Amino acid sequence: MKIKQSGQLIYSFGSYSPVKHPNTAPINAPIYYLYLFLLEAYGRVLRQGIMEFMKEIYESQCNRLYESFALKVDTQNNLIYLIEDSDYYDSKINTPELDELAEEGDLVELCRRGVADHAVLTKENFLYLLLKWEKIVQTSDSFLLLYLDDKNWYDSEPFDSLQAMEKFIADHTDNSQENIQITSNNIVKNETHKMSIIKILTILLVAVTFLVRLMNFKK
Repeated sequence: MKIKQSGQLIYSFGSYSPVKHPNTAPINAPIYYLYLFLLEAYGRVLRQGIMEFMKEIYESQCNRLYESFALKVDTQNNLIYLIEDSDYYDSKINTPELDELAEEGDLVELCRRGVADHAVLTKENFLYLLLKWEKIVQTSDSFLLLYLDDKNWYDSEPFDSLQAMEKFIADHTDNSQENIQITSNNIVKNETHKMSIIKILTILLVAVTFLVRLMNFKK
């Protein structure tokens, strides 16, 4: 398994928040929308009951609006969309057709057309996360990793330390391109260093030659 994208969270004061560390990348889409769901909606899901929640969102087929995102079910394809708040994509609605889709609340089509930023996952993957998070929140682990793997499956793992979480990421991330880049940079630096030495030696040689000629001239 390889990690394509991840978001690192820390548990404090009763909720998860992004890890703030110089070496930690910010949480970007689509993982960001899983984090928003965990932050704003998951507590309500647990109070309602996970299976009852799943039944309700499939039966109602309505857009469920939260503080910072919306949830929409594509029942035909068994897909769950977690969609950015409309304030962020309103400026992209610049044609009568898109305006009509927005008026009708067709968020899935807006996502498909690249208007609304989002995360999309299968019904099975979504239910899997809800059930796994239920076990995770009962543990005393302080860190949680949300990630998308190379099979486009969203998953999460709890950790008792930041070091353990970072090791897991390192063990499941393909760093070959990064290593190639580092190697290339080292080659460039070495060649630049060699060129600098050659340039200095050339200048010294010219200076010595000039001094010799000057001394011969005085004679």
